[in-house]
Parts: sequence; structure tokens; C-alpha cells
Amino acid sequence: MHKEYKNVNFSDPRKQKQQADKKKQLRKTVWILCLILIVGLVYFLLYSPFFQLKEVRVVGLHQISRVNFEKIISNYQSSNKWFLFPRKNIFVFSQDELINTIGESYFLKTLDVDKLFPNEIEILVEENNSFIIWHSGQQCIHLSDSAVAVQNCEGLEGEDLIVIQDYQQIPVEIGQPVLDPAKMQQMLEFKSGLESKVKPTIFIYNYEGPDSVKIETENGFNILVNLSANPSAQIQRLFYILEDDKIKTELNTINYFDLRFGEKIFYK
Repeated sequence: MHKEYKNVNFSDPRKQKQQADKKKQLRKTVWILCLILIVGLVYFLLYSPFFQLKEVRVVGLHQISRVNFEKIISNYQSSNKWFLFPRKNIFVFSQDELINTIGESYFLKTLDVDKLFPNEIEILVEENNSFIIWHSGQQCIHLSDSAVAVQNCEGLEGEDLIVIQDYQQIPVEIGQPVLDPAKMQQMLEFKSGLESKVKPTIFIYNYEGPDSVKIETENGFNILVNLSANPSAQIQRLFYILEDDKIKTELNTINYFDLRFGEKIFYK
């Protein structure tokens, strides 16, 4: 009887196990080295000073306070994403997040945020022109000429400014319209039309309804106007009565002129 030996494995089982263990250990070592390499690379990219923002350039600020604007950027940079990753790192820094953060305080025409690798940011700003100051309760807001709230007050000065106080004290949100733009334009018409003879200081909106405005002046008297009627016609009637001799002699004692009722003018 003959045995068939050609298919018999004469390898030492211990050696086979040792070789398998070596391969397993080698794979484990390779995985550990890869993990260390990945962790090291991530740490280098996220925490290395090389990728920390060294300069943030802001271009285009005119009316907006540079100090206040840059403070928003600084506060954003000093925060962490998911409590772990510093936003001062150029890879973690998010243009969209910063744009949204700035938008909570400023309503801008355009705002572009560009990353300049490895460690610079450039911010290009186009402001909304704001020469209208809106007071509502404790809020002081700058409005655009289309009556949208563009920012909190930051000390604008100039003869072209118009100050409006909301008698109803309705809360205002940045980026939202405050009133009908047509009514805003009418108040601007009243301001420019009156200035040849009267110096308006504050327009009190919603004084006795949405179309009623009380205009306080440097002249010592107030003017009540109707936004649903033609501003020019009301101004002409006021200028006409101001030329009356009796009115001239009594002007220092007059509290207000009421122009809201068509051709009739009331004063007290």
C-alpha cells in the first residue's frame, strides 16, 4: 500500500503562526504610523502658527466705525468651532460665518471676504449711505434712503442729517425696512423744502397716526404735517402765513402750526 505525499504540508505550524503574527504586527505598526501621520498633519494644519491669521485687511469703510467693525472680526477670530478648532486658523475660518456675523450689526450693499493663503484675510466693504437717524425707544439706528435699518448709531455728523423719532417706539431689526420708503422721501422733501426759512431738528413719526408727523424746529415752534398730502403745498402755506404781520409779532408765543387740514392752517 503506497501513501500519497505530494499534497502533504511539511511546514512547521509554529513558523506559520509566527509569520502570521509578524504580518499582523506589521499591519498594526503601519496603521499606527499612518494614524500618527494623519494626527500630526491635522495638528499642523489646524494649530500651527504658520496657518494662524496674521493680518486682516478691511477696505471700504467710510461712515462705519473701523474700531467697531474690526472688533466684530476680532471676536469671531477668537472663538472656536465646536469648542475645539480655533477660527483664527485659515482652514477653520469661514467666510460665510463671518459675513452672517457682520450682517447682524451692519446691512451692507456688498461684503466680500477672501482668504489669502497661508495666513491673511481681505475684506471688501461697500456701505449703504446713511444720513438718516431713527430713534425708537432706546434704539438709535441709521437708515438708508430706502428706509432700511443699516446699523446702530455711530456718531454721524453733518447738516444733511435728518433725525426721526418713532412715536410708537416699534422695535427695529438691522436689515429690515422701518417704514414705507415713499413716506421717508416725503419727510426728506419736508426737510429740504423748509430749510430756506425754518430749521427742522427732529421729525416725530406716527405722532397722531401713520401719516401724521410733528416737526420740531430751532425756531421755537413745531410744525404738524400730513404725509398723505403734497409736501410742497403744505410748505407754501406755512411760508405764506409766516409773512403775515400779525404772525410775525406773535411768532415768539406760537407753539405750533398745523398744516394737516387742506387749505386751513391752525396755530396755537
